[in-house]
Amino acid sequence: MPVNKYFITKDCEHPEVAFRIGDYMCSEKMSVWTRFGEEGVDWVKADEGAEALYDFLGYKPTIESILLWGSVQNSHWHDNTPGFRKTDIVMGVAAGNDDSQRSKADAIELMYDQYPKIGSIVDKIIYTGEELEEKAIIKNVVDSYVKQMKYKFIVGEVDIDKGWEAYIKELNAINVERLLEISQIAYDRMK
Repeated sequence: MPVNKYFITKDCEHPEVAFRIGDYMCSEKMSVWTRFGEEGVDWVKADEGAEALYDFLGYKPTIESILLWGSVQNSHWHDNTPGFRKTDIVMGVAAGNDDSQRSKADAIELMYDQYPKIGSIVDKIIYTGEELEEKAIIKNVVDSYVKQMKYKFIVGEVDIDKGWEAYIKELNAINVERLLEISQIAYDRMK
């Protein structure tokens, strides 16, 4: 996620020079240096036989760290600078000997199978004006009812086991099926 890390204020005496420094910090060379350190000293290009931490996502090995992340050092700035690195560089770090990074990648891999794969996620559905109007009315009623019942289930005002069928029956009565139908129509039209 982009984060602001470099600013040139109105009080800067030489804004052009400051801009060039920031631009240089965002070069691939400096972006890799400020995260991994000096090539040949703190990291090397990964061998072809190396395994990328995120190989299960399809990334090929790019960098093999010599200096472990989090060690006390004077080689890099722990990514606390402006910079821009391509995803394949970061995700292609070789598994190597960095147990903390390996543990993180292993945890992500365990969760990965539980989430939809890229390309199977619906990102944006465009509705017509009429669809939006009808959807908004139904959604407001449904959302209000769901929140109300969630509260009642949580505090024990309604027993979830005994009240579940009535809850579903009321959802159907307030047109939750139509809400799904509107979304399906818009989705089918887009796909």
